[in-house]
Amino acid sequence: MFDLDKWMEILDTMAKNPLRTFLTSLSVAVGIFILVVLLGLGQGLENGVINTFEDDAVNSIWLRSGQTSLAYQGYKPNRNVDFRNNDHTHVKKNVEGITYSSARLSFWGAFIKYENQQGQY
Repeated sequence: MFDLDKWMEILDTMAKNPLRTFLTSLSVAVGIFILVVLLGLGQGLENGVINTFEDDAVNSIWLRSGQTSLAYQGYKPNRNVDFRNNDHTHVKKNVEGITYSSARLSFWGAFIKYENQQGQY
């Protein structure tokens, strides 16, 4: 199992070629380091995606307004589409299979004022 002659040959070869020994050791160490970093990044990405979507229901759908890309019945393209409360009521009444529904309002960078307090959030 432990053959002294083989180990002496290995050590002798390493002593005769110090640059090759050093470069080989360095490349193995860098390869292991890169492997550990890539595995860590992959696990971190997986945890981030799971963390992002863990609060969402698997049977939910979100509708967001935006802009049109085409003209329609005399309306110009690139116009803003805004949802109103009666849109939510209409969908809730006319689409089958909706058990629970709620409207949600989001503002980004909106100026909010309440009594004597105000700020941009």
